[in-house]
Amino acid sequence: WEVQVTTHVPVEKAIEVVSAVVIRNGRLLLTQRLENKDYPLTWECPGGKVEGNESHHDALNRELAEEIDCYGREIAMNALWCGYVTERIFLLMYRAVLTETPKPREKQGIGWFTAEEVAGLTMTPGNNMALPAILEHLRRSRP
Repeated sequence: WEVQVTTHVPVEKAIEVVSAVVIRNGRLLLTQRLENKDYPLTWECPGGKVEGNESHHDALNRELAEEIDCYGREIAMNALWCGYVTERIFLLMYRAVLTETPKPREKQGIGWFTAEEVAGLTMTPGNNMALPAILEHLRRSRP
């Protein structure tokens, strides 16, 4: 017999996570995970898990409202980056423009960072995997 081994689960069984790549004045918006969460005190683009039958854009807007008290005024139709972060986590990162100035609602750290500053931060594994695409987008977006 032939055994097929896969390192990924089908997308429909994966946990989908969406994140917003928000750039303003040549700086990238990042939030810092709380100390009691997975990957404590690491930095990431704001976002979270898709729930139920939510579209990616609906999930991203819900997560932005929950985490940073604003919505995506414009969210790109196509992901800037996507891929498996682990065997079961599928991350999709969308370019977005926010409706207003973000404010942390979960007492997390928040900040706007240049490409050089981002390079010195400890990022979550998924954001670290997407970092080349994020930094390229950041560099092209400089004012």
